[in-house]
Amino acid sequence: MTVGTKFGLVGMVSRGPDVAIFYFDEAAIPAPAFKAPIECGGSMPHKAVAGRAPTMEEQLYIIGLKDAMSTLPSSAAPSLNLADLTSTLPAAPKPKPMGSGGTANSLRFSLIKDLGTDGFRDILGELVKMFETLDNSAVDLYISDYTENNLLYRYPEPTELGEDSSRDGDAFGYTDRLKRQWQGPFGYHTMSVRAYPPHSSWARDNLNEGDIVLLRNVRLKTSRNGFLEGNLHPDQKRPEQVDIRKPYRDDARVQAVRQRRSEYEKQRETSAAQQKTTEEPTLSKKAKKKLSKRLREEAAKGKALDLEAATAGFVIVSNAETSGLESKAVATGSSLNTHIRCKYPDVQLSTLHDLINTDRTNKSPGGVTYTLPFINQKRRVRVRVKDFDPPKIEDFCCSNDDPAYNPGGRKKGQAPWEFCFLLLLEDASVPKELNPNPAQLPVYVAQDRAEYLLDMKAYDFKNGNHTKKALAKLREKLFILWGDLEEKKDPKTEQVVGEVTNMPFECIIAEYGIPQNAGTKEKVQKFAIMDTRIM
Repeated sequence: MTVGTKFGLVGMVSRGPDVAIFYFDEAAIPAPAFKAPIECGGSMPHKAVAGRAPTMEEQLYIIGLKDAMSTLPSSAAPSLNLADLTSTLPAAPKPKPMGSGGTANSLRFSLIKDLGTDGFRDILGELVKMFETLDNSAVDLYISDYTENNLLYRYPEPTELGEDSSRDGDAFGYTDRLKRQWQGPFGYHTMSVRAYPPHSSWARDNLNEGDIVLLRNVRLKTSRNGFLEGNLHPDQKRPEQVDIRKPYRDDARVQAVRQRRSEYEKQRETSAAQQKTTEEPTLSKKAKKKLSKRLREEAAKGKALDLEAATAGFVIVSNAETSGLESKAVATGSSLNTHIRCKYPDVQLSTLHDLINTDRTNKSPGGVTYTLPFINQKRRVRVRVKDFDPPKIEDFCCSNDDPAYNPGGRKKGQAPWEFCFLLLLEDASVPKELNPNPAQLPVYVAQDRAEYLLDMKAYDFKNGNHTKKALAKLREKLFILWGDLEEKKDPKTEQVVGEVTNMPFECIIAEYGIPQNAGTKEKVQKFAIMDTRIM
């Protein structure tokens, strides 16, 4: 695979038997914070010059490439000639043979933070845990090099778990044995690799938890739950070859893992000390009395309500069982934007933290516990808008006649244009001084849900007789929603500069699932705003 840029476009050539050539407009490539739609099966606007459409992994690569580049050439032409594009592309590097002595070629070796969901890589890290599979034919190796990758399963901190949370690291339900709590590392630091014979037999006989190991030729993929994981299958040419090694002690990468582990442990110790000082905020007697009164009033009127939502299959969830300062103060916020209203005003407010960390585990009739990729639920939350995508509001509507957006083509009765954009929401249920790092969540605003929110029909905001009038109306609606956010967003860097002035508002966020790929039953999690309107 090779990549090049020209005229403000990013071009990609995918080589091999499944050859393809396509390119993307720079303005259509989102920032990494808004890559969730691509991971959920979406597609960036692009032009396929030859072959198939780009895969999810290729699109994520392009997003990361743009983020890594300081600038791209500004657009100077409406189209790009294929010859111009391919002439700028660097030649694909040829992999060198694997070195001896337990070290991997630098082109194959990757830190966990740099892994995507495609290809084969060599990984070196600490063996945190090792589990047998149910049929004992393979072992699951949990590896950490103490770098972070948000494609991995997130192991919650012990303070986030209840007393009954006792599964020993088996986040995916591969085993049904309950042991002590997961001992770390926490967060997005640990990758699961399933090793099959002959690798599994060697691992059972030679590895212990805490060993530094090198895994070669790990195939990267997405698990059924949507997380990055790896497989270590037998080598087809040399089926007896074992691709697990204990690297030399003087290997620089081993020393780097140990150094990062030491830094990680120091950081956790510091965080724990800081948390102790902030768990009980210092309030005056008057403020404590006022807060206590408000909490009693909320408790009196706010017993958990389980209401059947208007949309079939969804349940509106209240904040019945929550803990911590964020949940206690959920209804004590001030200066609410009353120009935005949502349904179910009698349902107690939830928080983004509670929505994101909803228990999605389920138990099969056979007794195996597993994690659902999503659940159908809606929650009423208090949030404010921190960012949006695409960066230009003129692109908030997409054409149903555009095959890049609507591959199946416009159906009979379907509108020619529809809204489809993303908002990055931040929890606003607790004052900033009590929660300096509130939860954030990117959510869709699309189709009829967007028309209901904005109280206007989708429109081609770039062409037409009434473009300026329609765009002015949209901008006015969005100003009510997010204040001066658009003014504070730098069009060149797409970053928000300075402090945004906007007010929190209440809305309904729905969690649901869509097919991961066309023709498959596997679904992935999505979040969207609905049942909310700008008055």
